[in-house]
Amino acid sequence: MKKAQKGNKNAFLKLFQMCEADIYRMAFVYMKNEQDALDIVQETAYKAFDKIETLKEPAYFKTWLVKIAISSSLNRLKQQQRSIPIQDDQLEAPSTTKTDATLSLLLKQLLDELTTEGMSFVMADKVEVFLLPVAVLAI
Repeated sequence: MKKAQKGNKNAFLKLFQMCEADIYRMAFVYMKNEQDALDIVQETAYKAFDKIETLKEPAYFKTWLVKIAISSSLNRLKQQQRSIPIQDDQLEAPSTTKTDATLSLLLKQLLDELTTEGMSFVMADKVEVFLLPVAVLAI
């Protein structure tokens, strides 16, 4: 333990590996999926190595690690609750955005060229399907 507290990575790794399965189980209880639990184990290892000099009682090393894992899990769950998941079908391809902007500009130009009669086919802010033949006739 003293070597690990002095920054010896190999000594820390040996100590951590003895507790790793228990940390994973605790993280899995909170996170409820394998990948998030593995992320918590990794985060716990990083935080523990970074702060091992603050551990006052080496006999409580495993308890200390589990406490770090629980805290990390709770923080991750809070972050997940704050974020709104976006489905793949809600994401817009960058090329679509450019195309939409081009089409919008073209549509605005066509609307500007419409006669008063043609404009009567425009309802609210929507262009109806039958607008195109009227626009073609006006040209």
